[in-house]
Amino acid sequence: MSETQAPTLNVEIGILRHRVDQLEDGQQSLSNQVSVLSAENKARAEQLEKQLATGFTQFNDKLDRIGSLRTYVTLGISVGVGVACGIVAHHFGFTAL
Repeated sequence: MSETQAPTLNVEIGILRHRVDQLEDGQQSLSNQVSVLSAENKARAEQLEKQLATGFTQFNDKLDRIGSLRTYVTLGISVGVGVACGIVAHHFGFTAL
């Protein structure tokens, strides 16, 4: 190997080492970014899970209120029909049904 080729090889090896270092730094940076994104996604998933749980609880509460309201409406209609039947019976003179 001649003396002029040795410096050229040393320069090329130095350039390749520099590029390898840059790639390793880039790999480490990407690894850190993936870790951060994973943590953010986990936090988002937990937040969405809490929101869903809260939403389902609120929905169940509304259904319970609607069920209670339906019971009261049914009871009110039954009492109203009973009173109406009593008024009609009294009006027409029915004493025993």
